[in-house]
Amino acid sequence: MSNSVSKKARELFVLESFRELSPECPGGIVCTQEQPDFLFAPHSARVGLEVTELVRTPRAGARPLQEQEALRTRLGRKATEMYNALNLPPLHVGVHVQPNAALDKNDIPILAAKLVDLVAELNVDIDKMVRYPALDDYKSQPPSPVNFVNVGRIAGLTMSHWTVPTAAWVPTLEIGYVETVINRKSQSSRRNLPTDYTCWLLMVCGGSRLASSFIVPDQLYTHTFSSSFERVFLMDRTNGEVRELSTATSVFRELRKPIETNAAP
Repeated sequence: MSNSVSKKARELFVLESFRELSPECPGGIVCTQEQPDFLFAPHSARVGLEVTELVRTPRAGARPLQEQEALRTRLGRKATEMYNALNLPPLHVGVHVQPNAALDKNDIPILAAKLVDLVAELNVDIDKMVRYPALDDYKSQPPSPVNFVNVGRIAGLTMSHWTVPTAAWVPTLEIGYVETVINRKSQSSRRNLPTDYTCWLLMVCGGSRLASSFIVPDQLYTHTFSSSFERVFLMDRTNGEVRELSTATSVFRELRKPIETNAAP
């Protein structure tokens, strides 16, 4: 699957979640495109929707966390594939990489092969767990940059499965960062928007991706953001919640409601 197809598939999944979690999501037929990502059919709401995932900014000199998460997933899949090809007893293997280590995609096949060779030599009884190196073993060293490996042999397991977990602290979602994302998206999201359409922004955080996990403070929902989008929403997949952010445009829209109501015949 190409990166563009995979990206659009993720955006479609986010759109379906938006529909399930929020009554504010327009109904009707959706057309997929770019800038913005979706257009709702003319007979419905005449809304263009731009979708973007919030990811944490890497420290100076550090590799992006979302890249490292993807490489750890690739390492687990490659090791699973190589181990299963050997027709050895099925195992559940957890590979724990040094927290600050950066994996490189070119090293994945070699590292996976070394790990498979290591695990293949371990003697693991059914319904037992083995740690390599053991806590009291100060001489044995797994292949760099691995800290240790946990190997379990579970009765009834028919295929092996390797995981390479990622751990990191969860930062607070800063107002300044959200403002930066809104401004950046404002510059390009209307490029292919019909003139009679409004444009909304849906930002997404949380879920299974650690790089997208944030603590969302209450202050985020009381702050008024500068935005050319008519409406801006934040979907927090961790708690399954969608909330609208206050923008200068939305505040102006709310202020006009009493005027429009009183002016109606």
